[in-house]
Amino acid sequence: MGVLYHLFEHRSEVFLLQEVYMINEVAIKNAVVTSLEEVKGDDIRVLDIHELSDMATFMVIASGNTDRHVRAMTRQVTDDLRDLGERPLGTEGETQGEWVLLDYGEVIVHLMQQQTRDFYDLEKLWDEDLRPMIEKQRQQTSALT
Repeated sequence: MGVLYHLFEHRSEVFLLQEVYMINEVAIKNAVVTSLEEVKGDDIRVLDIHELSDMATFMVIASGNTDRHVRAMTRQVTDDLRDLGERPLGTEGETQGEWVLLDYGEVIVHLMQQQTRDFYDLEKLWDEDLRPMIEKQRQQTSALT
């Protein structure tokens, strides 16, 4: 959410009008990716999970070389999105810098050290494993109706 301020004059009085606006999930996702590219995030992947989950539309995953790099990526994303008026709904793991989760509502951001990313393999879980299971369940449900 962002805030715009407008000054206008009416009958010799000056008024300050505050306009609140929301940016959509595509703009948030794009801003996250741009931020990660600026701070040299590795292997940035965007998963469209809107058909798989009600919790979010996009999941952005990126790797950092060290805990310091992961924390720098976290700062870059949060600072850049704050400039757009967006604040995370939740943040986890920032202190350790091994795996940081930033929840921007419709956009979930996972920033991890490479060994952690390899171990949990979220891309495989959310794209290769979960998608076929959900499609199979939908087919079974539609066959019953």
